[in-house]
Amino acid sequence: MAKNTEAVNELASKLKGYYTFKDGVCTVKDDIVTAELPDGLTKDQLVAVNDHFSVFYPANAKAFGEGSIEHMKKNKSVDDISVSVPLIGKNTMNMNMSRKEDYKVVGTDKTVTHYGVLTATVSTYSADQKKSDMKVVREELREMALAALGK
Repeated sequence: MAKNTEAVNELASKLKGYYTFKDGVCTVKDDIVTAELPDGLTKDQLVAVNDHFSVFYPANAKAFGEGSIEHMKKNKSVDDISVSVPLIGKNTMNMNMSRKEDYKVVGTDKTVTHYGVLTATVSTYSADQKKSDMKVVREELREMALAALGK
């Protein structure tokens, strides 16, 4: 089995202290993201990046959605348009615009049609997904849980 990088293990050890578990409930300290920043990276820089993405994500979705609707209006046979937008590193913003979708109204026999249905997700990846730290974390946690909670 692959092993996590030293950086992941060191940071995880520090972050573990930010969590409190009691009676099946977990709480986390508010400053978990900014308290253990690497040298050279400041909270102000993170806030600036976050502020940018807080505007970028909806603006990007609006630009894609408007373009999709205009394209579908001219091309009646197009029912869905998808795009994967490169962000930083291997991260992507994945979007799909559907011409229309029908939804069943809960508790009734009615169906409602919505036009211009946008779905959007942001995905984060390591450079090599097969050896990614998140994959290794999942594997390690499964083994830990099996030993602690299993048969």
